[in-house]
Amino acid sequence: MAGRAKEAIIPEVRNLIIQLTKFHEGEENFDLCERFLLSNLWHHRFLSVDSHAVRRSVDGLVTKFEVHGHLDIARKLRELVTTFLSHEVFCDHPQYDIQWSLLSLLLHLANSPTSATHLLQTTTTTAEVHDDEEEQFDWTSYLREGDEKFVCVYDDSSSEEFSSDLDEPQDEGSEMLAAEIINSVSSLNLEVQNTSKEYFIRNLKDIYSAEKWMETSIMQPYWTSEGIYHNTSSRFPAANLAKLWDEHLIKQGYDEPQTTILSEYKVLREILWMFFTPSTSYLFTEEAKKFTVNPNITIPSLTKGTFASYVSRLCPYFTMLRELQSFSEDLNCSREIPNCTKFPPNTYIAYWTVVKEFLDDFNSLIIQIETKVKKRDRTYTLLQLTNELEPKLYELRSVYCVHARAVYDWKTSPNWLSASCLLSVLYRELVDSSTSRQAAILLKLFLKSFEVYLDIIDAWLTHGQLQDCREEFVITRDSGEFHEPQDEEFVVHPYETMLVSAGIQPLPVLQVIVGKLLHAGKSMDLLLRLDRLSVSRGCLCEEFIEHVEKDLSKFALREDSHLDTKENADKKIIYDSNRKNERNDFFTEVKEHLVQAGDPFLVKAFENYLPFKQKNQNDEQGDKGEIISVSKKKEQLYTRLIQHLEHEILPVKHVIETNLLGLVEEKWKAACSLIKPIFQREFDLSIHFRIIRGIFLMEAGDLMHQFYTSLFEQLHMCEATSFSLTNLLESCVDQRYPEFSSRFFISVDNNIRYATSVQDAINSIKLRYTVQWPVSLILSEHNMEYYNTVFQFLLKIKWAICSLQKLRFSDLEQRENKSKPLNRRARHRMHRLQCLRFWLLYSVNSVHSYLMGQVLHLLSLELEHKIEQAQDLDALMKAHSAYVQTVYTHCLQSDDCDVIKNSVLQMIWVALRLCEVWEAGVVFVPEGRLKELEELYSKCYIFLAVVLSNWVENDTTSHLSGLCAAFDMARLPQHYPAAITIN
Repeated sequence: MAGRAKEAIIPEVRNLIIQLTKFHEGEENFDLCERFLLSNLWHHRFLSVDSHAVRRSVDGLVTKFEVHGHLDIARKLRELVTTFLSHEVFCDHPQYDIQWSLLSLLLHLANSPTSATHLLQTTTTTAEVHDDEEEQFDWTSYLREGDEKFVCVYDDSSSEEFSSDLDEPQDEGSEMLAAEIINSVSSLNLEVQNTSKEYFIRNLKDIYSAEKWMETSIMQPYWTSEGIYHNTSSRFPAANLAKLWDEHLIKQGYDEPQTTILSEYKVLREILWMFFTPSTSYLFTEEAKKFTVNPNITIPSLTKGTFASYVSRLCPYFTMLRELQSFSEDLNCSREIPNCTKFPPNTYIAYWTVVKEFLDDFNSLIIQIETKVKKRDRTYTLLQLTNELEPKLYELRSVYCVHARAVYDWKTSPNWLSASCLLSVLYRELVDSSTSRQAAILLKLFLKSFEVYLDIIDAWLTHGQLQDCREEFVITRDSGEFHEPQDEEFVVHPYETMLVSAGIQPLPVLQVIVGKLLHAGKSMDLLLRLDRLSVSRGCLCEEFIEHVEKDLSKFALREDSHLDTKENADKKIIYDSNRKNERNDFFTEVKEHLVQAGDPFLVKAFENYLPFKQKNQNDEQGDKGEIISVSKKKEQLYTRLIQHLEHEILPVKHVIETNLLGLVEEKWKAACSLIKPIFQREFDLSIHFRIIRGIFLMEAGDLMHQFYTSLFEQLHMCEATSFSLTNLLESCVDQRYPEFSSRFFISVDNNIRYATSVQDAINSIKLRYTVQWPVSLILSEHNMEYYNTVFQFLLKIKWAICSLQKLRFSDLEQRENKSKPLNRRARHRMHRLQCLRFWLLYSVNSVHSYLMGQVLHLLSLELEHKIEQAQDLDALMKAHSAYVQTVYTHCLQSDDCDVIKNSVLQMIWVALRLCEVWEAGVVFVPEGRLKELEELYSKCYIFLAVVLSNWVENDTTSHLSGLCAAFDMARLPQHYPAAITIN
């Protein structure tokens, strides 16, 4: 039975595969599909339907019908389900719960049961009954009862054209319209009879005024018509030059020109619309982001070529306006894009606010001109329009030229580069501006754009936080981990390099400010973490604008000093010399020079710098006692600034740089003035410096003598450990600095067990000094490594001095028979050993005196002086780092002094070998061994003398002059070999 079922299913399976996949038998894909499908049919096991879940679904569907108001359908569905489940067919069926499986299938096949067709049918049936009843009633007449019929005829043509239209024969449609108008007028007459005469007259006046308003306010769409041909009624033939020129061309045999002649009024309206919203229109078209004049369009008084040539001069301004509007759209598009990660810099947004103000003023002028043109009470031509717009168009061209050079594509360029480029170009154009109006616009553009940087600087120097959410400032954090201030560094973006490569001079004042902010960055972070920030004192931006306005007002012209000109034969310059204010002395001297020169061309050249029109000082006076908001106060300051520059060129560069640097310097000093007192009083920075110099550099000789003598003994006995040496150092330091003794720790590495001498063992010893934050910012690990290197070198010198000083003459006379005197040769060797000891003591002591006296002591005094002059954390860190680096270099640890250090270490090695020979006794000292030590010392001495002399003479290392004086060739004993070659 099962085999026959499978045989019956297999052909159907193959047909299903062919229908769905279009594969055929014998193909590899067909075999794969067949095996997959048969495997699922033979071996897959499906769970039985849950009758309880199906019943809950049915009950939910019934409830849904009841909620929607279909009570009959809900009741009928419940009855049908009950009848279906209790049917006798399912009683003895071989498959268990098949009724629930079928019901589950029907529920899954159902799609939106509440909007099924049977519901629509019932609703439609009910609606048809009501429609049959309503067909008997005329709802249209009922609802329009009492309404008057109005017929409005709109026409843009003149009265002559209108009268000509009335003379034309009327067609059938017009007759029907006339009949309707007559009927409406007759019904209107019936109603007028019931009203008073005054009311009728008032209504006629309203109708007339409405018609006039529509004629003047609504422009008929002439751009949808074809073959527009405007003819001007004039007694001058030139008024219709375009028509005459076309007729002339036709007579000459040319094809009939397809010329569209518009009235000059419509062309004016088109141009004004384009200035307001540049886009493709009937007269202009946009191609490749540039506007051009459409061909074959003119006005009656000009030919096509002349009209296109004249109007095309305005097309670049349309392109400028369109690009400025596109810039605004790009700035706003990031707000509309969800999950946008790249936002424009706030500098661009502030810059656009000023540009928008300029465009708003420009649009206001366009609206005024359009209002004047629409009145049509007097003649207004294209020439008048261009003459009236010429000053504003010049300003628009200036703003656009600056915009095209200053604005980067912020979507692809980093915001810090875009902002720095904008500010640099605006400042350069402001400095190079040649007209007062241009300088006024550029000054406001620059100051408004620079407000963003000023706010960032103000927040940094006031609240200690670099708030740069748009990443447009030229300084950024190298590490964002605030809980590790020792790792935080501020870096400057390479804006200068990139601007110079683009041919743009970076903003000069920004370079100075960046240097000061880098000094103050760590100081502000420290104060913020210590919660020691001072209370904010004023806004940096507002103070800056106030100072600039105050300084520029000193140079501005007043009513009492002015210069008048008269057009006469001699073109004399009459100057009123009555002065009431001393601040006008500079301009007075310049004007006197112009008067004496008597050159009218020179006066013309100075018109932009010394204007003839004066400002009104009354405009600068504000209402006293009025509470003004910060934004309103800024706007008033900007207004006064623009007034100062309206008529003259002022020294803006000097004023801006002087005030900006002064205010930033003042803010910086006020913010960082607490740094040094905090370190000195609360963290004992001076005591830390004194302890480090005393221990690491061994300036505390009494304490360190006890330490290093015991240290040398432990190293000699091979008993030195970290624990023993640390206890030894703590006991020494505790005698003078008991509170700081626990901060020291001596580490000994495992290489000390392989040391063959005390010098080698010293290399395995490192001295540690533990300090907490924020002192660790100054006493960094890098600086402590330098201290350790110098400390090990000084220990080696101390050991050589101590070892040579411990040598006794009596130790040389060790022999078996002390009663027998030494022979002459032995006494001679003893004398040579004693001389070698004295010379080694002299050389090592000379190096020791140079290091401890001329180097460490003098550098300590310089460090104290620099710490006294430091004003912020960065200055403290740099002063200490410079001190450590100088100590490291002057103590012969740098690579440049490596040859001298090796010679000194070679001398110390000679001292070690001398101690070994000395302990053996003069009798057991071979002659060759003694001669080898003498020659080695002589070579080291001569090498140091020659190298130091050459370096000092060539000013290579002037700090070694004291050490050079100690090593003199004339002091070397005569029996020592002096022939040595210095490579």
